[in-house]
Amino acid sequence: MKNYRKYYIECLIIHAIHFILAGFLVTYFDLAIWTILVSMVLHIPCVLLTFASANKNFISILSKERDALKFYDTVYKTPLRQSMLYRMNAEWYVGHYEKLIALSQTGYRQAKKSQSKALYLLYLARAYFDLRDFENLEKTVNEFCKLEQIDPKKARYGEAFKYYRAFLDKKFDICIFISEEQIKKNNTKTNNGKMILLTQKSNYAVACYENGDFDKAKEIFESFLDETPGLCNFKALSEKYLEAIEKKDDTVISSVIIEVDPDAAAPDFHKIKKRNIKAKILILVGIVIIITSLISHEYNEYKQEEKYQNELKQFEDEMKLAVAKSYSDFEILSHFAVYKDGKQIDCFIIIQTTEGIDLLQYVTYDGGITKDIIIAQNNILKSEAYCIEATAKGNFVGFTITDNRSSIPSDVYECISITVNNVENWFYIDYIEASPRLG
Repeated sequence: MKNYRKYYIECLIIHAIHFILAGFLVTYFDLAIWTILVSMVLHIPCVLLTFASANKNFISILSKERDALKFYDTVYKTPLRQSMLYRMNAEWYVGHYEKLIALSQTGYRQAKKSQSKALYLLYLARAYFDLRDFENLEKTVNEFCKLEQIDPKKARYGEAFKYYRAFLDKKFDICIFISEEQIKKNNTKTNNGKMILLTQKSNYAVACYENGDFDKAKEIFESFLDETPGLCNFKALSEKYLEAIEKKDDTVISSVIIEVDPDAAAPDFHKIKKRNIKAKILILVGIVIIITSLISHEYNEYKQEEKYQNELKQFEDEMKLAVAKSYSDFEILSHFAVYKDGKQIDCFIIIQTTEGIDLLQYVTYDGGITKDIIIAQNNILKSEAYCIEATAKGNFVGFTITDNRSSIPSDVYECISITVNNVENWFYIDYIEASPRLG
């Protein structure tokens, strides 16, 4: 089916974009917790877009193609994850009132949220209204009134039930007024809005018939036959009322009572419930996997950081011991490696002594067992340019210490902040070549 294929292609694109964005965030930002959370939040618009795609592709079968049987086949005869709302619409538009009543009754009994209960009552009322089963319609309207008193904010569809209440009270002028107001307010730009408009016009036509305005009722019902021949419920309803108008015989539209087994739709609900439980288990397993991965990742990062800090402490302790061989009173201001073309050519230590600032070269012997220092430059003066030979022979390094940040060239190889006598200074390297710097 074209609509079905289009829906799945759109869903595939939506989820692919979500996967790409989530993958980019996780990869680019090194699997930080916030990137995982953002990726999970991105799933919300993904779900909303999926619902929007379903409405566009499937409700459009009703709103644009006006083909109830095609919609019914799409809902029931494809591996589509049908919602109960789609099923009820499928039954209603093809005129299967017995199945619609069974689904609505079972759904109402099993629903826990007021909003869901109100939806099932609405479809139940629609079925009884079309069948003119006013006794059961009365019970349904009363049930909605109780629900509305308990939870008025969640009990939606109040305008529809006001219409049914007025109809049962034979206040058909009020029914006409309610229908006219609903038709004016309805948003026909959406697929759902177009289908709601048809329902409102049908209710309006029935109210006109009951109010004695047969010409208006006839005009609307005839338009249904012309415009919506593929919507079986509206077609059957229109034909019935047009026959009653033509024959001037109300018995044509007499009440139809359908006895429904209260457990008739239970298998459908159990099947959907099992499917929902499986979906929730899969989601829960996914969440557990994600949380476990996050904890594992954070733990590994913690252990790596702990290992790095331990190795750094050991390195600095060995460095201090090496410096202590030549100095009795000193403070290490900084230490860092010097690189040229991606290769380390030296390791500098900047220390402060009672006499001034010295630059040391940290070296190892005996395969890294023995650690020692070479005093590269004593008593470094600020703003003076120096040049020394690196421990990797054939490389010369030029450096300067300054307390004026603005004097530092923009193209230096390295710039290190050091604190000398509580004042910030900068040690920068502006020369690394194979020959000594002149001048």
